[in-house]
Amino acid sequence: MAPTAGNSRKNVGLSTKTQRNGARSMNSTAMEDIDSVGLSQSSSDDGIMATIAQQMQATMEKKKKEKETKFLHAAQSELSKLLSEKASSFSNNVNEINKIFSEFQDAYARNEDQIRKLLDAILKEQLNLQIIFDEKNKNSIDMEKRREKEHIQALTRGRKACEEFDRLVGSLEPN
Repeated sequence: MAPTAGNSRKNVGLSTKTQRNGARSMNSTAMEDIDSVGLSQSSSDDGIMATIAQQMQATMEKKKKEKETKFLHAAQSELSKLLSEKASSFSNNVNEINKIFSEFQDAYARNEDQIRKLLDAILKEQLNLQIIFDEKNKNSIDMEKRREKEHIQALTRGRKACEEFDRLVGSLEPN
């Protein structure tokens, strides 16, 4: 891994200070040389700082990506867990609905069978009543015809009796 920014800076800072202290003790031409070295050292320090900053930024971005990836994985696993639970719950509810509907269909079929049996019994009873009604009606018609016939016979006898009575009365009368 790359050295941390603080440690590199301390090492770089110490070497720069040491060089500057040594440069002050020398003569002015040496000072100019050292100043030019200092400038190049300063630009070198800036380059090192830029490199360190880039490394720190890269490390931060890497950590940020790792955190995002970790968060996404955690969210994905949580989402998968929730979806699995909800799918299981949904499946259980569907099974329960199917069970209830199946029980309803069975009860409905039993009720329909009972209704059909009752309707069959009613139909049989209605047919029996129709037969009884037809017999009663036929007997009533037969009795009515026989009564009519007997009534006509009685009327015929009554008329004959009246005619005989009139003849008898006419034969007993003196003319």
